Amino acid sequence: MPAPHEIIQRIHAAWEREPLVNLHRSHLDAVFEGDRLRLTGAVGSIAAKRAAAKIAARYAPQMVDNIRVDRGETSSDGAIKDALVLAFHSESAFHNCHITVHWHNQHEMVANVQDENPCLLDISICDATVVLEGTVWSLSHQRMAEVLAWWSPGVTNVINRIDVVPEERDIDAEIQDAVMLVLDKDPLVHSGQIHVDTAQGVVTLEGLVPAESERQNAEDDVWYLSGVQQVVNLIEVRPGGHQP
Repeated sequence: MPAPHEIIQRIHAAWEREPLVNLHRSHLDAVFEGDRLRLTGAVGSIAAKRAAAKIAARYAPQMVDNIRVDRGETSSDGAIKDALVLAFHSESAFHNCHITVHWHNQHEMVANVQDENPCLLDISICDATVVLEGTVWSLSHQRMAEVLAWWSPGVTNVINRIDVVPEERDIDAEIQDAVMLVLDKDPLVHSGQIHVDTAQGVVTLEGLVPAESERQNAEDDVWYLSGVQQVVNLIEVRPGGHQP
C-alpha cells in the first residue's frame, strides 16, 4: 500500500488533470489524520467540489470532505438559520418532521411534531457550513434536505449525515425522480423545457432555455443531489427560445 504522502501526491496529480476542478482557480489540500483523509480548501462550483471528492475517494475510501464552495455571497450564520427555517417550513415534504437548529451556542426547535412516527432533523450551522443529521423516511427526503441547505444564501458547505429508515436501495430511477423534483421546485429553472435521463448515476440534461444562467442553475441543482456521479449538460441556450 502506498505511503500517505504518495497517496496525496497522486490525488493532487489527478486534480490537476480534472477540468472541473481547475486548480488555477481552486485552493485544495488533503491531509491524513490517522487512516482518514481530510479535504479542505475552496472551489468555485458544486461540480468542482463533487469532482475533487470523487477523485480523492478512489485513493482513500475513509475521507472527510470539508471543501467549501465560494459562490460569491456571504451571510451570517444567523441569516443562514433564518433562510433554512423558512425553506423547511415552506417545503411540504417536511411538514411532518421534528426539526431543531443549532448555531452559535444557540438552539431553536422550529418544528415540534407530535405524530407517531415523524422524521427527525437536527441542523447545525457553523461558519457557513450546514451539518444535517437525523432520520427521514426516504432517499428523496434525504436528498431534498441537502438541496434546501445548498439553496440557502451564504452556505459554503453541506455535510449530509441523515439516515434513511428503513434503509432504501439507491437506483437510477430514484436519482431520476429526485432530479426532476428539484428542477421542478427551482423557480429559476423552466423544468418543463428540460429532459432528464439517468444511467448508472450519470445524469444527462437536454432541452432549450433562454439564458446561460438558467442552464448553469439546472446543472448545479443536479450536482447538489447526493449519489449523482456525473452531469452531462446538453441544454441549449436561445434567448427568448422555447421548446417546440
